[in-house]
Amino acid sequence: MKVKFSLISTILLALAINSCETPEGFPGVSDDIKDAKERGVFVKEYTVHPNPYRVNDTLEITVKEAWLEKQWIQTNRKHGTKIENSGYQLAINTNEKDINNENLTWLIGSYHDKYLRTSSCCSLIGDFDYIPGDTIDYIVQNGEFPFDNIEIPNIGRFILVKK
Repeated sequence: MKVKFSLISTILLALAINSCETPEGFPGVSDDIKDAKERGVFVKEYTVHPNPYRVNDTLEITVKEAWLEKQWIQTNRKHGTKIENSGYQLAINTNEKDINNENLTWLIGSYHDKYLRTSSCCSLIGDFDYIPGDTIDYIVQNGEFPFDNIEIPNIGRFILVKK
């Protein structure tokens, strides 16, 4: 009986985590630019040149959409949004294959500065406590996200520009 209950709990938890809907009271990220504008959180759009953006000989990232939005909290299941005054977030929609090993074998950004993390199988997100300028320049590091103050090698840059 414990095994059956545990299995059911695990399945329900996985469904909740993998749901596209942000649970009420949790920080959210818009699905795309249109969604950000409808929520009233859109700030500005970014792109990369060229697209797909080549970081080095083996790593390239296609940017389908990139935008800065105000951080927000989900208030109800009907697209409710409460804007937070605490900051901003950069959201990037891309291809799953492009970011498959992000934070495992490479990392966009620096753990003591700004960095991007995966927010779904095909999107990245990064936090700011200010509105960044027209260019956002990230270093790309080799290796996984370091938890100690260990320096890891840089393998390139990821540069977004205001569209």
